[in-house]
Amino acid sequence: MTVSNFLDKDEMETQLRKRIAELEKSNQDLCAENIALSQEITKCKQAEEALKEIKEKYRRIVTATNYGFWWINPDLIITEASEAIAKLLGYCVDELIGRSGYDFVNKDWLAHASKEWEELKAGKPISCDFKMRRKDGSDVWVRLSSSPIMDKHGRFVDNLIVFTDITEQKQAEEKLRESEARQAFLLKLSDALRKLSNSDEIQSTASRILGEQIHADRVPYARVIDEQEVVITGDYVNGVPSIACTLHASDFSQMTIDAYKEGKWVIFSDVSTDPRFTQAEREAYKSINIASNASLGLVKNGKWVAAFGVHSAKPRVWTEFELNLIAETSERIWVAIERARIEEALTKAYDTLEEKIKERTAELEEAYNYLKESQESLAEAQEIAHLGSWDWDIVTDKVCWSNETYRIFGLNPQELEATFDLYFSRVHPDDRDSIYSAVEKALNGESYSIDYRIILPSGERTVHSYGKVIFDEENTPVRMSGTTQDITDRKKAEEMLKESKSKLKTLFELLPVGVSIVDREINILDANLALENIVGLSRSDLFKGKHTTRIYVKPDGTEMPVEEFPIVRALEEKGSIQNSEIGIIKEDGSTIWTDVSATAIPYYNDQVVIIIKDITERKMAEESMRRLEIARKQEIHHRIKNNLQVISSLLDLQAEKFGNREFIMNSEVMEAFRESQNRVVSMALIHEKLHKSEELDTLNFSLYIEELAENLFQTYRLRNSNISLNLDLEENIFFDMDYAVPLGIIINELVSNSLKYAFPGKNEGKIRIELHRDENEEYEKEGCKNTSFTLTVSDNGVGISENLDIEEIDSLGLQLVTSLVEQFDGEFELERNKGTKFNIRFTVKEKNNQVLTLQE
Repeated sequence: MTVSNFLDKDEMETQLRKRIAELEKSNQDLCAENIALSQEITKCKQAEEALKEIKEKYRRIVTATNYGFWWINPDLIITEASEAIAKLLGYCVDELIGRSGYDFVNKDWLAHASKEWEELKAGKPISCDFKMRRKDGSDVWVRLSSSPIMDKHGRFVDNLIVFTDITEQKQAEEKLRESEARQAFLLKLSDALRKLSNSDEIQSTASRILGEQIHADRVPYARVIDEQEVVITGDYVNGVPSIACTLHASDFSQMTIDAYKEGKWVIFSDVSTDPRFTQAEREAYKSINIASNASLGLVKNGKWVAAFGVHSAKPRVWTEFELNLIAETSERIWVAIERARIEEALTKAYDTLEEKIKERTAELEEAYNYLKESQESLAEAQEIAHLGSWDWDIVTDKVCWSNETYRIFGLNPQELEATFDLYFSRVHPDDRDSIYSAVEKALNGESYSIDYRIILPSGERTVHSYGKVIFDEENTPVRMSGTTQDITDRKKAEEMLKESKSKLKTLFELLPVGVSIVDREINILDANLALENIVGLSRSDLFKGKHTTRIYVKPDGTEMPVEEFPIVRALEEKGSIQNSEIGIIKEDGSTIWTDVSATAIPYYNDQVVIIIKDITERKMAEESMRRLEIARKQEIHHRIKNNLQVISSLLDLQAEKFGNREFIMNSEVMEAFRESQNRVVSMALIHEKLHKSEELDTLNFSLYIEELAENLFQTYRLRNSNISLNLDLEENIFFDMDYAVPLGIIINELVSNSLKYAFPGKNEGKIRIELHRDENEEYEKEGCKNTSFTLTVSDNGVGISENLDIEEIDSLGLQLVTSLVEQFDGEFELERNKGTKFNIRFTVKEKNNQVLTLQE
């Protein structure tokens, strides 16, 4: 063996030892890494256990509060869900697991949901309101709260989202917003209409305010003339033509007319797809830019009086809020028009002092109605308060509040941990003893429900708390849970309501008209001082029913049956009965005349508000004026009759003067005197009848004809001793002066003509006068009856030649007849068969068989 060989061996041993040392060091490092890895795995398992414990803890807390929740992973997949959230969305729990949270969000809210999801993944907690979609397609509002769970490296690993159903709260908030908008709109409308007295201005102003409020394209108000004709005097338009015009009922569909007459709605969102309309009706609507419509008829006292609505040139769905505004606007237009009409009538009827009283009364009634509407609106709007929950583990003395409880107490859940000391620091010092007492009672087994005050940086608030204690098997208290609700707004509303009631009672007592609340049995439930003064009974007597022993009469003096009482009619019609004149006969026999209005109270079955005004002095004044007018007219008729008799006597004297001259006795001059005298007598006879009659404006024309004909026969008796008169007259036909005078002259001329010329050389003959209504020619208009009459004067004499044109006859009498027939737009016809027959047809407007006025 050589030296070089030994060197090689030593070098190899050295290298071997070196390698062994390196391996040992690597083994030590590996052992250290294994130990570190083992520790890391242990920490991970501990973290997982902690996470499970946290999730289980959250689950118990949320389940105890009955909130819905689900767990989602970083991919937004639902990994666990509660029964509450599944029930809220209309699913079972298994249908939620494994699906994306986006699947249950309203599509309009997906962008917002995505933004909030990014915030969560970035580790930021969120609390917001969301609109989600149920399984049946309906929407539900929720308030979700979530705080993400991140690992030590800041990565998103899990998330619990807690849901609270706030659908009712959102709906209530919307109702409250609509109520506020409604009150603001009605206030604006009332302020605008209160200043107006012209019906056209009232209609156009109200239509404009409504159109601007709901962004309608057209708002027309149509007044009904006679249920066959409607008039649109002005309409609000926005980008479409006006349809102001006069329309006939046939211009509307029968469905529309029927609905309007019953006071119902006619609503369509898109006329082009509505199956209720024919193609012709659709085209008619489109021609005037109506694609969508919401309108209704106004019916007052059982009569269709108007139609009001809104139009849109494009398809549109009308909301309940908009429909309510339309209905209320239509009523206020009607009330404003009626108010304007009544005020105009009162201005003409009363002196300045009475007018001022009426205006003041109208203002007070308007204030009363406005206050009443405000109270009803306040009662309808629900006070929605935020509700928080809390839990106290008595064993560990740990308190847990929901986010809403923190908000009520003005605290941030991320900044402070809930404790009883923190809670009591917010309670008003004067109310802390009552809280301690309530908690002590709860620990003894009694639940509590109390109101108390809390002090926040923003001011003092009032809350309501409810709490109860849970006991273990040994009857030891282990847990207390409950709710806290902010009721500050409700308390303020109650105080305002109390103040409003006080003001209303004051107004009730100060009204200058009698006001009472009466039930169906006519029992007075409440009455003001003015009513006591008007009827002369104390409030005690009224409550005892002493008013029911009195007799109540109509304006004609007949007793009023119970079914005609305004209170009974208002209850039957479930509306208002206005301005009924009723006489109340007191125990001493005197009569109090009153103007009574009755209105059924909404939401109070069988109760009516009665408003009574004392009009006794007015009635006495009207009766005095009526008697003076009768005396004045009788004196006028008497003087006219005397003057006409004087004229007749002068004509008679003048005729006698000429009659003594032989060459004039049978001349035309004497005949002219006789004819003029007969005409004057016919007119004088009318005034004599009116002077003697109780009816000063109308004359029983049937009796007048009999007397006029008798006078004519006496005048011509020497010449026509064997001529007989035959009368066929309908009884009790009354005409006024406009008809009686010209008709009397016509009969005088025609009968005189027959007596003079119809029977030359004859020993006998007949003259016939007929007057009848044409029964088939009657029709109603504006509460009056238009009736056609036929007057016939005929004889069986020689007649008039067929070749002779009556319009060319040079006779003053027949020319006068023709002129007078044209005066009242009548028809004049001559028949020449077996004598002469004159037919005169004319139309008059009458009521209760008495002529009212001459046709224009």
